[in-house]
Amino acid sequence: QWRHLALPMVYKTAEITYGNVATTTRIVSPHSLVDEPVNLKLKTNVSLAIATNCTTHICHLYIRINHLANPFPGLFSIMAFMHQASCCWPHVQKLDLAIKGNFTLTKHINSLATYYAEELLQAAGSLATMMPNVAELSFGDVHPTSIAHVIYGNLAAAHAHRLTLLKSSCPLACSSQFVFTSLTHLDMALSSNSTYQLPLICADTLVHLSLTNVPLDFDWLPFVSPVPQTTVVFGSLKALIINYSNTYIHNNVYTGDEQSRNRLPLCMRKLCFPLIECLSIMAPGTYYPMLDCSEFPWKISSLHLDGSVRLVHQLDKLHIPAIGQLSLNLIFDDSHDISVALSAINEICSRATCTSTVRLEVYNHQDICFSEKSICTYVTELDIKATISSGHVLKIIQTLPHLSKLELAGIQFASGDSS
Repeated sequence: QWRHLALPMVYKTAEITYGNVATTTRIVSPHSLVDEPVNLKLKTNVSLAIATNCTTHICHLYIRINHLANPFPGLFSIMAFMHQASCCWPHVQKLDLAIKGNFTLTKHINSLATYYAEELLQAAGSLATMMPNVAELSFGDVHPTSIAHVIYGNLAAAHAHRLTLLKSSCPLACSSQFVFTSLTHLDMALSSNSTYQLPLICADTLVHLSLTNVPLDFDWLPFVSPVPQTTVVFGSLKALIINYSNTYIHNNVYTGDEQSRNRLPLCMRKLCFPLIECLSIMAPGTYYPMLDCSEFPWKISSLHLDGSVRLVHQLDKLHIPAIGQLSLNLIFDDSHDISVALSAINEICSRATCTSTVRLEVYNHQDICFSEKSICTYVTELDIKATISSGHVLKIIQTLPHLSKLELAGIQFASGDSS
């Protein structure tokens, strides 16, 4: 009886792997999850699910293509096997696809997409037909010049109207003619290469949005509201995570100087987040576009900010009078008055119900001269990259009453100091 109850859980997830398999897998018992490879390059646990009449339990499928010079033969071999086991796939709701290999684009990606148009159409169409109820797609990371970007993009487009979750560790090459109308969870890496940009996405359905490697001049145009308007309203969004890169969409590098910043728009597009609860912004420099063009509610449950200490001077633009849990990870640069910055940090932290972590990184030894006038009550972690004297270490500890972690690159001891 226990076996009858356990089988649905055992075969809930299926996996098909094609590639250079280092070691073969043997069936050590009748209940083993993985078959012997169909050949030296394909292995799966699906055959056992068929043998035990458990195919209706498969709702999550992993497809792996490993270490191939060209992913298409592996993908078509997997699809041929799937056609033979066609009874297994109507119940699949989650699909994870990972393509790992050395196949790179020797031509422009658009030219290569045209060259492989038939293969791309066949692959995306066949997978979508075999698994018509897929609502969650996840794609593994690939080489920046891999054709897998195009395969991922075509597969996502084939499920555009059904997907509720889309996760990708790499940018997708997907036509903007497709509109994702039902996404509630989007987790994706972007690129400064204009070829790998987001397709159109309905902003109103999103509940969780996480974007990494976001160019500083990202214009948010892929996010659309049901009614066209100048302000894009993310009416259902609860969690927003933005991790900026230091590049522009056209591969220009943001250096942080005045000339570099002048090339950026003052406000790209008005964004409104009326129900946001958790907000996390990470930026490498001193420019934080999200703070210049967004409207937030009167209270945020969780706020995490990671970047230059100049970030604290922009927080007033958020108009957030109440913060539930606050986490700051800030870097001091050479041009900032540490006393002014610490005062600003104190002011921001005083508006939070709970301050979990305030971490500071200091690189210039001149910024380490803490004084009694610059006591920062809320700092919990301090990482000093410059070499400082042992006397300064003691002064720092005295001015940071809640300090729980101190990292030092080097300490200079005065002559005669044996401690």
